[in-house]
Amino acid sequence: MKKNNKSLISRLWSYQWERIPLLLITVVAGVNVGVVSTFSNQALFPRFFAAVTIIVLYMIQIRASDEKKDFEHDNKFHKTRPVQRGLVTLDELAIVNKASIALQLAIYASFLSLPILLVGLASQTYAYVTRKEFFIRDWLRPRFHMYNGLHYVQLLILQLGVIVIIDPVSIGWFVLLLYAVAHASLMEIGRKMYSKKEDTTDDSYSAQFGFKGATYSLIAASLISITFSWYLLDHLGKAGLSLILPAAVLFFVFYRGFKYSLQPNKNNSQLVQGSAALMYVSSMASLIIGALI
Repeated sequence: MKKNNKSLISRLWSYQWERIPLLLITVVAGVNVGVVSTFSNQALFPRFFAAVTIIVLYMIQIRASDEKKDFEHDNKFHKTRPVQRGLVTLDELAIVNKASIALQLAIYASFLSLPILLVGLASQTYAYVTRKEFFIRDWLRPRFHMYNGLHYVQLLILQLGVIVIIDPVSIGWFVLLLYAVAHASLMEIGRKMYSKKEDTTDDSYSAQFGFKGATYSLIAASLISITFSWYLLDHLGKAGLSLILPAAVLFFVFYRGFKYSLQPNKNNSQLVQGSAALMYVSSMASLIIGALI
């Protein structure tokens, strides 16, 4: 492996563009927390900033830890990824991982609230168990849906942390968790719709469901996300006109999904993944905009 002589900051900057684009993650986190904030009477800016920061740090944390967890798998099936080609090392990512965990726990503790701290500790405990693949790695890995479902729980605990921090008072936390499930499913399906060339293993929805099946799943998740936004807008007694935005994006999802299902090449794969992210942001943004109208 060729040694990379660039500075660590420069290499991490290149790494994030490829593996965890921080701008996109921050936007997604912002609209996520913004939705919860529409139901809160708290003095929001400090709590909003804290919740967004925790989400971004957690995404960095699990990305860094997954590089180590998936190292052998990626060596075999994804040889051009950053760690495999020497852009960053596992030791360097371990430092990033530990710093992310420490900062999150410091933010949780800064509220001087036992419920908030307990959710933070639960989040990190589950993250640790997840990183260890529940101590049943060889049995769990071949079971795609169970494997992904158990990993998915950590995002629900993270979302519960956001809810506890923001403290929405006009709607139940369970409804907001369901809303988060619907939208996270949309992102989860979209980001694992690979090109035909990339589908060398069973670790994607396109491999599990086929290219058409993955497209149908993405469209169904998009429709569910819009329905949830409409429900929450109706609960607020606010304008549903803002749903025009995600409805327009839905046509884009249909179009990109249709193109992808017919020609699952790298370009169409990236575009359908982008349409899923756009659907996520626009559906959540419609609720924030509707609440402000």
